[in-house]
Parts: sequence; C-alpha cells; structure tokens
Amino acid sequence: MRRNDLDVAAAAWDTSQETMDDVSRRIHDGVPLEQLTTRADSVVATMRSLFNLPNSKSLSILEIGSGLGYLMEAVDRQTCSNPHRPEIVGLDISESMSRKAQQRLSENPASKSGLFKFAIYDGLTVPFDDGRFDFIYSVATLQHIPKPHVYNLFFEIKRLLNETGFGVLQFLPFSILPEQEKTWPWKREIQQQLGMISSNHWHHYYSEDEIRFVLEHGTGFRHVQITRYGGNLWTCVSKQPRIKS
Repeated sequence: MRRNDLDVAAAAWDTSQETMDDVSRRIHDGVPLEQLTTRADSVVATMRSLFNLPNSKSLSILEIGSGLGYLMEAVDRQTCSNPHRPEIVGLDISESMSRKAQQRLSENPASKSGLFKFAIYDGLTVPFDDGRFDFIYSVATLQHIPKPHVYNLFFEIKRLLNETGFGVLQFLPFSILPEQEKTWPWKREIQQQLGMISSNHWHHYYSEDEIRFVLEHGTGFRHVQITRYGGNLWTCVSKQPRIKS
C-alpha cells in the first residue's frame, strides 16, 4: 500500500469548500442535524454497556477520527459527572475537518469548547508521547482507512495507552456486504480504490479472526475482546488483561 493511497482516501475528508451543515449531513449519512447529538449519545452508551467505560475526573482520552466533535461531547457527558472533566483530544487527518469541529464547538452554547483539544495526524505517527492516554476510541473511522495504515495505528494505539489504559474500536464486518450492496456496490468500491472511477470515501471490511490475530499476535495486546452489536464488530484492547466489572 503506497502512501498515495492514504492521501487519496484522506482527500474525501477535505471540508474546506463545504458549509458546516453540508459536512454534518455528508459524514453522518444524512442523519437530520437535530438528531446528531442524540445519535452520538447512543453510540457512547453502546461503548459503555459493552466494555464498561470509565467514569472519572482524571482521564486523558483520545478519539481517532473525531470529525465534527459530536462523539467527543458525548464522551464528556457520559464519562464524568463533575466539573473537573477529562482531557478529550480529537485526532483527524483533515485539517479542514478539525477547524470545522473547533468552530462548531465554539459556537455551541452547550459545549465548553475550551476543554477539548485537537491534533492532526500525518497517517503514520500520532503526535503524542508514549503512555499519554487512559482511553482511546474510534468509531466509523477505521473502515475508511487503507488497512496497512490501520494496522500501523494499532501499534500507535498500543504505544499511546498507559499500562492500565484501554481502547475501543469499531469495524465493519464482511457480513454487512449484502446490505451495503444495496447502496454501494462492491464492484464500485474496488473500482474507486483502484482509481478506475472517481473516488468517494473508501470502505474496508474485517473478519473477527483478522482483528483478533492482528491485535493479539501481530500487535501484542494481551486483552482483545470482540463483540458483534448493531451490525458492527466492537473491539476492546489493552496491554494487560482487563476484567469487566
């Protein structure tokens, strides 16, 4: 996989020529704008129910593929019940997307945007020190990244987590293809990845075996828990064995 493949895939998330509302509709599959906060809360509630997300005032949190920041707000609402909130950093490969997120949060009266931070990812190295984060998550993002870069991200996630930290990652399974075929044919998907037709955002699919073997034996996570829920493969990883309370 060439670096150019990542550049092509990332170009789909250049929002510099779009309005905020247009970006919101495009990256959230046309969900009405007034439902995006509720939808984000539902996603975070799913992560909490599946993997016992922490509720602490001292957590350092990273979202990979933070988009417009809706999940960052939802994570904040659901992981801390007092004013001393965790650090929540949004990581994105698109500078224009991060700017849009910061603009949206600053204009949202319900969001204390100064407590959210953003960082740009170059596709290879996440710009933070080893062991920086207690919790790392990624939802509806890894499916759009060429697989070798996702596998490299696994090493970065392991590097960035502290010894007691953990990550939650969402993947599209191959079993979703019959449904996906109704709106986005597999042939078209392959043609755009090969450059035969103009490219929208790409979709990459995973199997449970692939995720487990790559994370456990390839990356070296000692804990890998995979759960099928809502048509997705939800995965929890950590450097040490983790017991759900």
